[in-house]
Amino acid sequence: MNTRAKGSGGETAAYNYLIKHGYTPVCQNYRGGGYEIDLIVKQGQTVVFVEVKLRKSNLIGSGREAVTVKKQAHIIRAAEAWAAENECFDVPMRFDVIEINLAAKTICHIKNAFGIN
Repeated sequence: MNTRAKGSGGETAAYNYLIKHGYTPVCQNYRGGGYEIDLIVKQGQTVVFVEVKLRKSNLIGSGREAVTVKKQAHIIRAAEAWAAENECFDVPMRFDVIEINLAAKTICHIKNAFGIN
């Protein structure tokens, strides 16, 4: 299985997890500002931008460690583009990370993983 197919499987698992926990889907694989956001969902009135990280194990590091400051900046740029397209600057927004560990068969949802400084 190629990397893109694995990533897509991880996004599907994260999407299903979020739906099961009461989130409303908005968009998947949004591209804007030259960058991509894996999932955009709503929790109540809050728009949540979600980065999904799939790992076979934690031997080379956790998924959250892969969401570097540079990656965060890219996600924030894409979120700003989405907000501009949807005229949603006055709604609450946050940035989450979902780690999926295949070896441990776990999903870890990190709410407010990072923010705009």
